[in-house]
Amino acid sequence: HPSSEAKASSSLQWPAKDSEESFVDFLTSKAKLSHELQEIILYTIVLASEPQSTFRCSAYDGLVKVRDYLHSVSRFGLDRGAFILPMYGVGELSEAFCRVAAVHGAIYVLRQPISQVCKRASPSEEQEERVQEDPAGNETEPAISMTRSINVKLASGQVLSASKLIMGDNAFSSVESGITRKRVARGICIIDKPIVASTQTYGEETALLVIPPQDEDPMDRSLQSVTRILQVGPGVCATPQGRWALLASSTVTIDCSREVSAEEYLRPALDKVFDYSIELLAASSSQDETSAPKELWSSFYFQEYSLQPQEPEVSIPWL
Repeated sequence: HPSSEAKASSSLQWPAKDSEESFVDFLTSKAKLSHELQEIILYTIVLASEPQSTFRCSAYDGLVKVRDYLHSVSRFGLDRGAFILPMYGVGELSEAFCRVAAVHGAIYVLRQPISQVCKRASPSEEQEERVQEDPAGNETEPAISMTRSINVKLASGQVLSASKLIMGDNAFSSVESGITRKRVARGICIIDKPIVASTQTYGEETALLVIPPQDEDPMDRSLQSVTRILQVGPGVCATPQGRWALLASSTVTIDCSREVSAEEYLRPALDKVFDYSIELLAASSSQDETSAPKELWSSFYFQEYSLQPQEPEVSIPWL
């Protein structure tokens, strides 16, 4: 009933920033959402990588991520979702980042190993972020202080100062202190038909499929972490005509890299996706589709990455 829904929504209060309430507890006790809806929010909107029982995120931070997602929907067109995808594969991401970084004053340093990173005492939050007001008294965007709090010493002996530092894993060879090494199981499958078909012209048959973690099956190591599978095709110039690719990714939650292969880790989630395609085919009324998608070629591997202390983990197939 509309009036009861409005009354229920008005009773929900935005949690305080310093509240200790977890996002999962907020969805359960305050929003009173079903388990299925909680999984949709956690793994497709908030992009959590852990089971609900171990996922650590405050109610405030979780709602900020939901808000950012909603603000991103239809930003690039009424028929667009919250995510955008590069044309011609992931190689365009580094080029786009380079251009955006240059506009905002970033400097690229190439082929220069880092020997030492020193972070000085960071300025207070008041210095880092100051809210300005225009003559009318309205708040404007916060002004970010460019205080350079990081010193980077290159192998050549040159010392650079910066307010933010972004570097690849290969730059950590001499800066291992406080760095945690993690593993991601990745897989690429070429198929002859899309798992999820679409009538949209842009990003033809592009879809992000999410397999939530299974808390109740501790023996199935492959499903203890969320698996995300990105389907791309000729609509984004990622494959030739008549072929589609499934890009699977899952954070390795236990040390199983020496016990099983990456394919064994990801195969149960991929099997679920192919079973889903058979269900879609059975429910379809189209006479043109007579067979489910077939796997033509596949490759699987483990990839290591570095994680700073207390940095949130996000497993994204295309990154």
